[in-house]
Amino acid sequence: MLNEVVNKVIQNMSELTTSANIAYLPSNLDTTIEPMLYTLSRLKKKWKIQIIDDKPKNEYVVRFEDRLNISVPKNLWEDFTAKVLKRNPAYGVPADMELDLSYKLQEAIADDVDTAMEELETSMRLMTHKLPFVNLNRSVVAWINSFGKVAYNTAPDILLRWEKMDSDLTRAYADVRNNYRDDRGSIEMIIDAIQHGNPLNVFDVFKKYNYLAGSFIQSRFNGVSLSLESTIDMSFNLSELIRIQNIDVVDQVEADFPMAVGIARGVIYPRAKYFPIKFYKQLKDIIQDQQDKQEETHEHEKDDQ
Repeated sequence: MLNEVVNKVIQNMSELTTSANIAYLPSNLDTTIEPMLYTLSRLKKKWKIQIIDDKPKNEYVVRFEDRLNISVPKNLWEDFTAKVLKRNPAYGVPADMELDLSYKLQEAIADDVDTAMEELETSMRLMTHKLPFVNLNRSVVAWINSFGKVAYNTAPDILLRWEKMDSDLTRAYADVRNNYRDDRGSIEMIIDAIQHGNPLNVFDVFKKYNYLAGSFIQSRFNGVSLSLESTIDMSFNLSELIRIQNIDVVDQVEADFPMAVGIARGVIYPRAKYFPIKFYKQLKDIIQDQQDKQEETHEHEKDDQ
């Protein structure tokens, strides 16, 4: 899909009633000649060319139908023939010929996509510094510092796993390139969605993912198995929940924080979108207290014996 700037160039060129006139120099091949050939290739693939010998000016005028005239000094003809006409200079100067610019169209599309992909890579990197990602990182780091880590068990429906963020970003970038290699328009729409926080799973390349980013961390602290699930959905919303395999700890959390957390079937979730950092310290204290109570009970039982 062509971008708006290119479409405007094509429209303007299509409306020309007289040919554009440019002079050929090796120094302006990349800056002037190549862009004009790109534009011609988007209008159509094959062009009839007339080559007129302007003897007074000691140059050849290369006429691309009624759209473009290129003046080529005769001492530069061999260079022009090889680089622009893709023709062996030994064949001489034809009066007319047909030039297939299909390769220029492919080059133009590839250049458009490369430019868009560079912008996408920047947008994806910047995305990981937005507030939901900052809060995700804050939660995961605080959790690991508080309870340690036995294993990551992050589900495959998460696009960017916290513990493999860099490699997953690289994979996601490659997936977009592979799926939209000739479609700058779709790439630009993905960039726009990232920049404005719009859902990404409307795009085919992301439809298999339920979450944009996150982590599922299994931990064990003072003999208690527990886990944190922290995820960012495809609309850039962060949510969290904690699972604790100790009913006494869960009951104590419910008793101590009835307004801050909710509990359903042993799963603890915040009334807000995510847990405040201080909650991990409070949970750690509860687990420690439960451990102390168990040890105290065991001591009493030994004494009674």
